[in-house]
Amino acid sequence: MPDQTEIESMRSILTLSFFLLLTLNTAFSATITGTVTDASDGKPLESASVFIAGTTFGANARSDGSFTLNYTPSGSSQLVIAHLGYQTYTKNANEIPMGEPLKVALQIKSQQLSAVSVFGYDTNRKTNMEEFLFAFLGNSEFGKKCTLLNPNVLHLQRRKITHKLTEYELIATADSDLIIENKLLGYTIRYNLENFTTTKYGTTFKGYPLFFDNLSRSKNQDKTLAYRERAYQGSQMHFFRSLFTKTLDQEGFKVYKVDKVSGLYVTAPSYGLMADTIFVPEPGKHMVQTENPLNLYEYLYVMDKSAALQYSQPFEVLFSLNGEDNAYGVIYYNGMTRNWGQQTSIVMLQDNSQIFYSNGALKKAGNLVTIGYWSFKKVGEILPWDYQPPKTAKHVVTLH
Repeated sequence: MPDQTEIESMRSILTLSFFLLLTLNTAFSATITGTVTDASDGKPLESASVFIAGTTFGANARSDGSFTLNYTPSGSSQLVIAHLGYQTYTKNANEIPMGEPLKVALQIKSQQLSAVSVFGYDTNRKTNMEEFLFAFLGNSEFGKKCTLLNPNVLHLQRRKITHKLTEYELIATADSDLIIENKLLGYTIRYNLENFTTTKYGTTFKGYPLFFDNLSRSKNQDKTLAYRERAYQGSQMHFFRSLFTKTLDQEGFKVYKVDKVSGLYVTAPSYGLMADTIFVPEPGKHMVQTENPLNLYEYLYVMDKSAALQYSQPFEVLFSLNGEDNAYGVIYYNGMTRNWGQQTSIVMLQDNSQIFYSNGALKKAGNLVTIGYWSFKKVGEILPWDYQPPKTAKHVVTLH
C-alpha cells in the first residue's frame, strides 16, 4: 500500500497530466476590442453587430459603443461590424495589431438606390419571393427545411437585362440582416446581405453570415450532428480543406481534366452551360468531360495557413462517398455528363487562381464559378468555418 508521500506524488502527476491534456486540447484564442461610432457625429452605436464572418463567433457593442470579441483564429478571419442603416465595415482580423483597440466609425448607408428604384419592387411579391428562396436557400432537403423568419425586410425587384430585352433578372436588397432558421443543421443564421442577383443563367450573391449554434436545444443531437456531417461531405469547404492538406483521394475526391473542343455541328443549347461564355469564351467551342486525372497538387502552393491554386482551365470534381440529393435537377447540370450516385461539379477559377485557407474559406469566393452539384448547394447547406467533422470519415447516406 503506497504511503502518504507516494499518494501526494501520484496526485501531482495526475493533476499535471490533466493540465497538459487541457492545454493540448484547447485551441488558441484571440480577442479583439474596440469601439463603434457614427462617422457623422461621433456618437456610440449601441448594439452594433461585431463578428467573424461565417463562424459562430460574435458580440454586440455596448451602450458606449465598446465591444469585446473572443474567437478562435482558423484560416480566414474576416471581421465584420454592421449596424442597421450604416455601411458594413470589414477587415482581415489577422491584420489587427494584437492588444490594440480598434476604432471604427460607420458611414450612414446611402438611400439613393431605394429612392431611384422604388418602381418595379415587389410587383409580384409571392412569385419573386419563391424565386429568391429557391436561388438563395436552395432546393435541397436542407434548403427546404430552412425558414426565413423576417421576409418583410427584403425588397425584390425584377428588371430587364441590358441587351436582352426578353430576359429578366431578380435583384434583392434587405433593410436589415436576414434571420434564417436551419432546422436540420441546428443553426440560426444572421445573414448580412450585401447583394443578390439571379437570372436563368445563374445566381450571384455576397454577404456575411453569423451562426448561432442550437445543438444544445436539439431533441436528437446525434441526428443533428449526422446532418451536419452529411452537409459537409463533398462540399466546397471539404474539398478545399482536403486540397490544403493534400488528402483529396483519402477524403473521397477525384479530379479530372475538362477539354474544350470545336462543336461546328452542335448548337450551343444542346450543351447548355457547358458552352457558356464564362467557361468557354472561345466561339464555336464547348466543354467535354474526360477520364484523364488532373493532379492539382502540381498547381498548388501551400504556405503556413493559406494556399494558392493556379490553374487556367475548367476541371471536374467528383465526390464518390456520398450520393446526390433527390431534388438535384437538370437545371444544375445542363449539358454535362452526370455521374449517377456521385456528386459531380465543373469548376472554373476566374483570374486563373484562387487563394484559400486551411479552414476551406476562399479569399475571393466570387472568383470560383461552378456548375453541377456545387451550384445546387446553397445557403441552406452552409456550415460555419469553425465546424469540425468527426475524425473518422464515414460513408454518408443521401437524404430522401
